[in-house]
Amino acid sequence: MVNAGPLKIGEIFLAPGSARSKKYPIERLNELMDAMLTLVKMCGFAIALNKSLIDETHAKFHAMVTEFYAQLREKVNTMTEEMRKEISELTK
Repeated sequence: MVNAGPLKIGEIFLAPGSARSKKYPIERLNELMDAMLTLVKMCGFAIALNKSLIDETHAKFHAMVTEFYAQLREKVNTMTEEMRKEISELTK
């Protein structure tokens, strides 16, 4: 699996209601979302580069990494979209 650490951090700090509860400053939540989206983007670049460098003996591993990356990307995108909506509602 692509490192679960960053995803776990997002699940904790970007949980629904985090902005509404004012437990964490909105500026920091925005920074965290930007950092998570950058991480996902860089992972995607690394996976694309890896694909161009490997031979057929590593194709199965690459397919597994690609699958887990897609799951990570989807979770992070969903998490950040929901938090951006929550923040938007608070700052209207």
